[in-house]
Amino acid sequence: MGWSKVLASLPENPTAEIPVDEVKEHFRKFNSAFEEAYTKQTSWVVPDPGLRDEIKISLARRIVPIYKEFYETYGGMHLRKEMWVESLVRYTPDDLGNYWSGLLNVSGSSGSVMSNSSHGGRSR
Repeated sequence: MGWSKVLASLPENPTAEIPVDEVKEHFRKFNSAFEEAYTKQTSWVVPDPGLRDEIKISLARRIVPIYKEFYETYGGMHLRKEMWVESLVRYTPDDLGNYWSGLLNVSGSSGSVMSNSSHGGRSR
């Protein structure tokens, strides 16, 4: 659903020692990919609350642990004294959950509706 670019923007081993330039590039790519995926999906609606929650949980399980390790290793408070960290680290791991909580909701949205029939007729 468009989140594979977000996952691909993070290093395979988020705690491995990598050069500062690569760290910066990973944060840039993550920010860009996250914002692109989020913007595209803010108008999507999943009316089935169970399916909606399943999607959000799946996103969180796949992305947050890797991002959290990377963030704690390279974007956490111990690196905040570096000017580049302030400008590149836009999201904490908790921020991701806050953004996802508003995705795919029925109220106040006029976007595309993903129904169970669009997922191979899967029913709950």
